[in-house]
Amino acid sequence: MRNWTLFVCIAAVAVLSLVAAAQNPLRIGAAAFGDWRADAPGIQRHIRPADLPPPKLGTDAENADVRASPRVVERPGSATPKVPAGFSADLYASGLTQPRVIRRAPNGDIFVAESGAGRVRVLRAPDGAARAAQQAMFAENLQRPYGIAFYPPGDNPRFIYIGEAHQVVRLPTRTATSEPVARRK
Repeated sequence: MRNWTLFVCIAAVAVLSLVAAAQNPLRIGAAAFGDWRADAPGIQRHIRPADLPPPKLGTDAENADVRASPRVVERPGSATPKVPAGFSADLYASGLTQPRVIRRAPNGDIFVAESGAGRVRVLRAPDGAARAAQQAMFAENLQRPYGIAFYPPGDNPRFIYIGEAHQVVRLPTRTATSEPVARRK
């Protein structure tokens, strides 16, 4: 009976994989290259070394385009992320300054490290809400924060570790409300 169940599970996965492959064929060669307009969940790309453009011989290893800061482009009003059937995507928060990492606290609060602003912000939404109803500073005057971790793992962390460009800081938190309790001055 056990082998039969395993066989049925493997067969179901194989059938689902074939259906997914038929709906989203593997893109190879020139078709594998694209941008955000052609991306959607399930798109698979296979780029081989032969598909890549030839190297620029005689140029500096560090391209001038790479050193330039990225250019922020406003989102077209009608543009929305493509998501699988049965899902939706809404704008949760805006006005963030170079957000680098997002972490969800055990109580559902969203912590965002804003590297450009040197702070960590807490976003709160009522259960089931599609948009953050409250925003608060959890920590500020940080040096390019880029990481957030809760410790100890589980439902009741006592500390939040924040990775900065030159150090890791540990700040206490009250997880029942995730109220901002520490601000670096």
